[in-house]
Amino acid sequence: MYSGTTRTEERLIRSGGNDRDGREASSGPRAHPRRHPQTSTETAAPLASVPQSELNNIAAITTINSRPDLFKIITPINVDRFESLLQQHPNRPLVESVCRSLREGAWPFATINPTDPTTFDHTTRKLDDTATHFVREQRDVEIAEQRYSSSFGTELLPGMYSPPIGAVPKPHSENLRLIKDHSAEPHSLNAWIDKSDSHICLDNLHDLGTILCSITTCQGRPPRWLFKSDVSAAYRRWPMHPLWQIKQIVTVDGERYVDQCMVFGSRSSPRIWCTFMGLVAWIGIYIYMIEDLLHYMDDAFSYDTDPVLKFYPPHNTHYPSKQCHLLTLWDDIGLPHEQCKQVFGQCIKIIGFLVNPIQMSFTMSPESKEALIIGIQLFIDMTSVHRRKLVEWQHLLGWINWGLNTFPLLKPCLQSSCEDSREITCSHINLSE
Repeated sequence: MYSGTTRTEERLIRSGGNDRDGREASSGPRAHPRRHPQTSTETAAPLASVPQSELNNIAAITTINSRPDLFKIITPINVDRFESLLQQHPNRPLVESVCRSLREGAWPFATINPTDPTTFDHTTRKLDDTATHFVREQRDVEIAEQRYSSSFGTELLPGMYSPPIGAVPKPHSENLRLIKDHSAEPHSLNAWIDKSDSHICLDNLHDLGTILCSITTCQGRPPRWLFKSDVSAAYRRWPMHPLWQIKQIVTVDGERYVDQCMVFGSRSSPRIWCTFMGLVAWIGIYIYMIEDLLHYMDDAFSYDTDPVLKFYPPHNTHYPSKQCHLLTLWDDIGLPHEQCKQVFGQCIKIIGFLVNPIQMSFTMSPESKEALIIGIQLFIDMTSVHRRKLVEWQHLLGWINWGLNTFPLLKPCLQSSCEDSREITCSHINLSE
């Protein structure tokens, strides 16, 4: 089980990777049947650089140079401090690529099809009144946060793409999330990104369960606290390279805005973000000594055996000691978080499931079960004239896969469906085609 630092590893962190005799140590994280995000960063490939073809894109370069006010690198992350905490990380190419991406903006592993148009407007999608109101509100928020440029008028400039936008419910929530549909055909932005470049490594409830069983066995009782902390506006904290910003123009009420940050809807966003969070988890475990720290997208979670809570001044409240250390780490590197999303207790919800270490159980709430069943029934309703698209089927598969975290023996039932959908490259075709 990968569970933080042993005494040998702690000594190595402080001594630059050598034992007291100057020899390179051979011990590593304790054995676990699969690799975790933080350990996978030690062998992961670097993030992508901008390809030479785009550095030679005259139309895009001319627009960017003529309107530098529209293309900015915006992030609250203290890159210098983040980089300094990774001095002992063994995968230097990965660390350097992540820090470069934070300073210059990320490139999303895209290889742009030279036969696609230089400039393309795909903003004909209609939104209902609720979605329209939400999109307008989000535009105002994004401008206030300086993640959108100001409006530059109603016409696209050379080299720009404007994909359609929409609003979808957040997982396990009634709140909406603004989506830029980079998969919309024709000339989809996601078609430029190979599916193999979207692979991510995440911790899950099975990893947490393994750890909780181990701790309970060792101590003879379950840990006193579970905790979960959430980064606010996760993807939106990551800047994109100006040569990609020019491809993600947002159109609201006919006005055009440059989206300068990473978006929900891009195929590579999960990989870029989770690579960064894997490095943050590595710092948490090896530098801040937060044992058994796990993460899932923008959530970090673990346990604490110490019953005494620790005061955390920025929130003027008390948290488990390990959670305080985690929030202090996030403060150290400038990673924003909100008090309302920092949770702890004996039994809490983690990635949508109630985790009870006393009963050693993970439970889906009756409301979540009912919502999933209704979602499946609506999808297979043959009385509807609506022709289902592959992307709808993929979303439903993802929802079912999430639900089967608490019914793992049923997961093989999804295998054939997942394999069939992977063979189709265009996610917006009708399932009957």
